[in-house]
Amino acid sequence: MSRRTGAFTRAFVAWLSFGPLLAPAGIVVTLGGLRSPALAESKDYATCFSDGALSADQQISVCTPIAEDSAEIPDLRVNAYFWRGLAYTQKNDIDRVIADMTDVLALDPTYVPAFTNRAIAWESKADFERAVADYTRAIALTPDDANLYADRARALNKKGEHDRAIVECDKAIDIDPANEMAYGVRGVAWEDKGDATRAQADYDKAESVRADPITPYHDRALSWIAKGERRRAEADCKHIAGVDADKGRDCSRRIAEAFGEPRDGGGEKTATAQNAVGIEWQEKGDHTRAIAAFDEAIRLNPASSAFYFNRAKSWGLKKNYARAIADLDEAVRRDPANAPAYRVRGMTMARVGNSKEALADLDKAISISADDPKSYFERALVWEASDPDKAIADLDKAIALDPANADYRKERLSVQIGKRRAEWQPVLQSPGATTSQAHVPIPAEPQAAKPIAPPTYEPPQLYAKRDNSAAIDWNMKSGLQQMQVDPKGAIDTFSFVIGLDPYNADAYYHRSIAEALLGNFDLAVGDCRRAVELDPKRAGTCREHLPGEQGKPTAAKPGRDPATARILLERAQMRLSARPWPPSAPTT
Repeated sequence: MSRRTGAFTRAFVAWLSFGPLLAPAGIVVTLGGLRSPALAESKDYATCFSDGALSADQQISVCTPIAEDSAEIPDLRVNAYFWRGLAYTQKNDIDRVIADMTDVLALDPTYVPAFTNRAIAWESKADFERAVADYTRAIALTPDDANLYADRARALNKKGEHDRAIVECDKAIDIDPANEMAYGVRGVAWEDKGDATRAQADYDKAESVRADPITPYHDRALSWIAKGERRRAEADCKHIAGVDADKGRDCSRRIAEAFGEPRDGGGEKTATAQNAVGIEWQEKGDHTRAIAAFDEAIRLNPASSAFYFNRAKSWGLKKNYARAIADLDEAVRRDPANAPAYRVRGMTMARVGNSKEALADLDKAISISADDPKSYFERALVWEASDPDKAIADLDKAIALDPANADYRKERLSVQIGKRRAEWQPVLQSPGATTSQAHVPIPAEPQAAKPIAPPTYEPPQLYAKRDNSAAIDWNMKSGLQQMQVDPKGAIDTFSFVIGLDPYNADAYYHRSIAEALLGNFDLAVGDCRRAVELDPKRAGTCREHLPGEQGKPTAAKPGRDPATARILLERAQMRLSARPWPPSAPTT
């Protein structure tokens, strides 16, 4: 499979679960086949960018030649400094952490994780003024991140500015009423002000939202309904649906009871119901029945652009791209301002090899909605094959609009590496031709082809799809926090995640750490093996630190000293501090 095809495949897959990812995870895959004299053999990119498989000293050793080479690709240096900085945290060398995060920001002033990690380092040195400044810069880049407001509140409270800390926590809770950390920090601030009653109330609230992150959104949705704020109530219902589809439907039902069903002509209520049936079948993977339901919705209301858009998704998932494009044609004809339809049609055109038409559609999507980073990202994928410089320019624009999206940064890094690799290819000479070249570089080793996934489309706009990503993200973070004080509770939390997503390698891996902390090494080994099956790059960590995993797996040995489990816990804590963005509701 060509690199260009692979890029489109990744983009199509992203439509079903587009959301914040963790930088810089995933870079190892991109760099696996990189070989050239232009990069010194001492530079081990895959090892530098690995997560948790090395000691701190090893990671520092392999990242240093990459980070300190001024001729290196800037994105590679950014990630090398970042990973080296995280390694220094394990050595508690706070000054070097600050220095490396500062170097990251000198190369990329929009790298939010560097601001947040440097702020944590400033806090550990009791330099709360600088910590607040770094949190403020991070908030300027990602203003909807509730955790950053809670972080800034914590630093302000340590600085003695209790009232400002409470205001910051209020902002965090306004964004995310289930933000456990915001309630906890606000409780500390009230306690520092001498108000034990309010402090205890916030501590109790923090405990309740940890156990039930849905109720605060449900209560707020009811409040918006009582105030007549339909749009805000719908936004909270959408978040609920991302965690629990049944409760999301119940929330939407309450909105319909209060405000009535949306109507557009006499048959719209019935047409909307048919559209909802189609989406239900889509979620179950039965696209034949989904298309039949969308057919009926369109018959009842042929003016709806959204119904054609939704039917196009099912045609695309059935690999009938011609009919998908035909429905997208209708969607944009009936709503010429439908930027998502232009964007998805552009991606579909690219998928079938019509790059010229793809670029035209993506240009149109951008002209309608110039602040949508996804359109720039997809146009970059089209440009990659013919004009990497334009691709990089579009990726820069996408990153500027959404600095927290690691996919955009990874793709830009991949394009830059592709350009560098192209410069290393040998120049073919005709027989008898002379050349002054003393050395012809060896081409990069070929990458193994990956299976091509069918294109998918942006989730429907009228009803929330069943997407557990928000619940998974929230519980993964909660499990990592619990592991520091309650490994058994962490096991339950990671087990819940596995119930939602049986293929989540992170959940198996971290559950293995929690089991090891309790001395359950047989269970830990089983979980680690499963994590390796799902994500082979975890093999090094499992084999190095769990009993029976040296070389070929064997049965666990009894009486294992839990010291190695403690090492794994420390790495889990570091992983938690490296998570730069909090979980958020999935887009629908």
